[in-house]
Amino acid sequence: LFRLVVYSFFFLFFSEGQVMKLQALIPEAGETLFLEGPPESRKMTIAQILVSSWTEGRTDLLDLSTLQLLVYVNCSAVEGDLIQEIMTQCSLINKSTENELRTVLTRASGEALLLLDGYREENKTFDESLKRFLSERGGCRVLVMASPANCHSLKEACGTGEMLRLEAQTV
Repeated sequence: LFRLVVYSFFFLFFSEGQVMKLQALIPEAGETLFLEGPPESRKMTIAQILVSSWTEGRTDLLDLSTLQLLVYVNCSAVEGDLIQEIMTQCSLINKSTENELRTVLTRASGEALLLLDGYREENKTFDESLKRFLSERGGCRVLVMASPANCHSLKEACGTGEMLRLEAQTV
């Protein structure tokens, strides 16, 4: 029953009557997708489903089998640059690991997804490092989840990022 509820939930909440499958939330290799919606639009729930589907290898809701790496970043209280935040949030402490992570993300040919949950433009260090990463990232896919108007400058820097808007859920 839970699977059915979750599955149909994701066919109902896109704005302007748009109906999509969860797979539409995965950007193409080298592309950025912006997923915007008000706080009650369940962006965090979507992020949790994406992460759990990937970590558990589930393909019933969406197929993430082409991804070798999914990096989740909680952007609600970022303090350092992008790579530092990933290192901190993933409890990675080795300097060589930092260099390897940077290499894996920038040389990814579509097998990596960087998921930025709760992004808002307010930390200059993080914002600038993210923009720099986006210009160097190669095939890394990037999904930015934010409330409306929280990533105007980032969208301008991307230029070609696709955007989806979510509506608030009323149950």
